[in-house]
Amino acid sequence: MALAVGRCQICERMYIKLKIKEKLSNPIVKFLMKVGVIISVLVIALTCVIQVHRATGNEDSPFVRDGDLCIFNRLSSINVNDVVSYESPDGTLKIGRVVAVGGQKVDMDDTGTYRVNDFIPAEEVTYPTKKSEKSKVKYPLKLDDGEYFILNDFRILTSDSREYGVISKDDIHGNLLLLLRRRGF
Repeated sequence: MALAVGRCQICERMYIKLKIKEKLSNPIVKFLMKVGVIISVLVIALTCVIQVHRATGNEDSPFVRDGDLCIFNRLSSINVNDVVSYESPDGTLKIGRVVAVGGQKVDMDDTGTYRVNDFIPAEEVTYPTKKSEKSKVKYPLKLDDGEYFILNDFRILTSDSREYGVISKDDIHGNLLLLLRRRGF
């Protein structure tokens, strides 16, 4: 009797495995599994590799304008002149240009110029860059490793490192990978 019960259980397991194989060989099930894998890969990419952000305001005009769609690479290294997405001390997500990195010295005067390591940086368009009136930042400012000095391209608005001070690497979400102009959307 015990032998007959054992054979029935083995037969039943084989029958269940056969039914599962039949279900998985169905083309609709295969298609749905592929779609599930693709969606999983996209979710991982959108949360770990890239960041999509719609620019608001004209702080980085003329390069990044209000309404532009910006795609940032979270895994790339940050260098001077990179346009980056960062979190300001008040918790808002901002876009700015890195003008100095760790190990460099930033100095600003009242004439509208700034210097990095005692040199005026070469820029396509030279913008007057004045100190923020609200700031407690003392110049010259020496940056440690993992610290960045970030300025808006529209330098009249001082809601950047002139107001906040240095931005740490942990607060930077990535550098600009792709910029899509969006008008009328």
